[in-house]
Amino acid sequence: MNFKHYITLLMFLGTFSQSFAGDGFLLKRELTLSSGETLSLAYLNLNSSIKDSVSKRVFAKRPGRSFMSSAVLPGAGQYYNGSTKKAIGFFVAEIALWWGYATLQGNANDKVEEYKAFAKENWNYAFWISTGGTDIVGDNIDTSSTGNPIMNNAYYENIGKYDKFNKGWVDVVPGSDDTQKRQEYRNLQQDANDLFSWATTVASTVMLNHILSAAEAVYTAKKLNDAASINISLRAIPVRTGDRISSRLSLTVAW
Repeated sequence: MNFKHYITLLMFLGTFSQSFAGDGFLLKRELTLSSGETLSLAYLNLNSSIKDSVSKRVFAKRPGRSFMSSAVLPGAGQYYNGSTKKAIGFFVAEIALWWGYATLQGNANDKVEEYKAFAKENWNYAFWISTGGTDIVGDNIDTSSTGNPIMNNAYYENIGKYDKFNKGWVDVVPGSDDTQKRQEYRNLQQDANDLFSWATTVASTVMLNHILSAAEAVYTAKKLNDAASINISLRAIPVRTGDRISSRLSLTVAW
């Protein structure tokens, strides 16, 4: 039993010691416990029996509040539970993960700009047309009303992915299915895709951090309740004394 439990029990017993000072019991008294809950005690005259037992359980933390706090901001539920070190751990992990996501996403976008610049320098649409690339069956490049290529995502994907666009690379060799520039371009694209994949993984880990923090907060709150809660109950026990039946009070404190 911790200090708060001793205080609660002393208040409980003090109430009854005051009630015995008069000619009979008070009809009702209330104690406000440390959790803010009220413990009501109802009792009658000395020669009467107590009709209803009194029981109250005091909890340390609210699991629902712990869960919602950590679900919104990892570490908040731990802070509410009084676990400062755990709160710092989950919060620092949240910041680190978001920093990692932003860094990877930024690097991936930079890599996209890099391979686009590489394509503009080393792949030529007019040269590809002159070599008869459009005559090959397969995906083509969308063009505007002026006949210029539309440099959308499909454009940058196709020129590196399909062999039919091989003739547009500046270092093309007749009869070859690939060029050195095309290989470099595809490597740059793969680097960008890898970075985007890692950024997605980190974003998933951010969500996992929220889930783990919320679950741990609920678990700890329940453990705190089991360790710190106290049950106080009062009931009357009939006792025969000669030809007379009277009532004695039974006080039970469980923690």
